[in-house]
Amino acid sequence: MEKFSMLREINMRNCEKLEYVSLNISKLKHLESVDLSNCGALKYLNDSPITVAMVDNIHWNLPIYVEVSSSLPDDHLPRVELNFLDCFNLDQEALLQQQPVFKRLILSGEEVPSYFTHRTTGTSMTSIPLLQTSLSQPFFRFLACAVVDSEFVSTDDFSFLIEVNCQFIDGLGNHFGSAYWPMYFAAAPLGSHLVLFNCSLPLDGDYAYLAKRHYDHVDIQFRLTDDYSQIKLKGCGIRLYED
Repeated sequence: MEKFSMLREINMRNCEKLEYVSLNISKLKHLESVDLSNCGALKYLNDSPITVAMVDNIHWNLPIYVEVSSSLPDDHLPRVELNFLDCFNLDQEALLQQQPVFKRLILSGEEVPSYFTHRTTGTSMTSIPLLQTSLSQPFFRFLACAVVDSEFVSTDDFSFLIEVNCQFIDGLGNHFGSAYWPMYFAAAPLGSHLVLFNCSLPLDGDYAYLAKRHYDHVDIQFRLTDDYSQIKLKGCGIRLYED
């Protein structure tokens, strides 16, 4: 696959007998999206179950899953979008344990995986504790997951927009709110889906104030905006990168 270094899109959906694929995303500098939806027999990515090789140059598009650590550049923004809908043989928990770094990921599912340390069946989570160093970094980062149900949408597929807002709170109850981060998903089939995406709030400019005060917890609100009132947000979860 790495021989096609200029690839921007890989589309292998509906390959029902596909059990193994070696993507070598670290070699695909321009890759933006991977669609392996409805590959029901898919079990392995690259050389072993649910693993992907580390990237040689961190400024290239990263592999699907890499270890998140201080070695990542502070200005890194992942760009690869992944679609694993109806890949029922993939172990989602094992997949997520690889510390995902991607722009967006969509999976089939009806509840937030236990990998996410903060979960709810509603649309908001309150009093999420922050480490002392959480707001002293150039970015406040976390992985978000939302359960979107579209069982009763009267169309074959649909698009939707998920937005996330953070309210930072100190010991005296003072609040500081962020703007909503929009994350757009398009042409998803009917059913219940897990949509995962990275949130990265730069702690400079209007948000430099956060590092100057002792905010010890954060409330996080999800909301779903769409053209179909039948679409429901059935749960959400987050995992801070330091968890």
